Amino acid sequence: MKLRSILFLITALLVFNGCEYQKLLKNGAPDAKLEGAKTYYNKGDYNRALPLLEDLIGRFRKREKAEDVYYYYAYTHYGMHDFYLASHHFRKFCETYRRSKYLEEASFMHAKCEYHKSLPYELDQTSTSKAIEKIQLFVNKFPSSIHIEECNELIDELRSKLHKKAFDGAMLYYNMGDYRSAVVAFKNTLIDYPDIPQIDKISFHIVESSFLYAKKSVSEKQRKRYNAALAECTEYYASDNQTEEHLLEVKRIEKECRTLLADIKANEKIKAEKLEQDALKSGSNQ
Repeated sequence: MKLRSILFLITALLVFNGCEYQKLLKNGAPDAKLEGAKTYYNKGDYNRALPLLEDLIGRFRKREKAEDVYYYYAYTHYGMHDFYLASHHFRKFCETYRRSKYLEEASFMHAKCEYHKSLPYELDQTSTSKAIEKIQLFVNKFPSSIHIEECNELIDELRSKLHKKAFDGAMLYYNMGDYRSAVVAFKNTLIDYPDIPQIDKISFHIVESSFLYAKKSVSEKQRKRYNAALAECTEYYASDNQTEEHLLEVKRIEKECRTLLADIKANEKIKAEKLEQDALKSGSNQ
């Protein structure tokens, strides 16, 4: 009986609250609706806050209250995880109320919505680059903001996506055995992201891929490509991207390149001597 009484009270409260809400939504005065919307918003009840705020947009002549309505309206979309609409409304708020007390906060939230719109790193990263741009614009505009530390954290997280996307893309060529494309992709990654955490691996893979590309080449092109691999070894030694493990492997690759080039040179000499002998024989026979 006690449990049944509790359930009855809960149901009655819900019905009463529902009736009160409908009464406020349909017949409430604008000021009462605004306060009600704020109360529901602060409770996290965005589904009830949103219709009240939608009804209030354009209803207030006083600028301050109009700002409040639109500010909470944008934030309510954010609370509902509708980051596309929230981003749109925070941006529109900043354009409409350029002197608002909420301007800095709305500008930050617009940038943060763009962060939330960034796709997983495996997918197209146009939205990630856009988010970095928007956050950086906020930092430039409000350099003393309390949100600067969070902005830096968001940018670092977004850049790590770009790093992983670029690195994995280059590694895909490497794992497929397309070493020529791998060299190009690894070099482009270093140009685009000189602060990438995998810089030591990338620098090594440039050397290794260049060597493997030469090794897979037809004999007529191997001399030129082994020399190119040696040039990559020299560049690796001159860089600050060395690790003990990779340095030993680069030295091994350099040694093998020189051995193979010596073999190529020796074979070319043998072929040249044979051609010369054949030419002499052919001349004597005539």
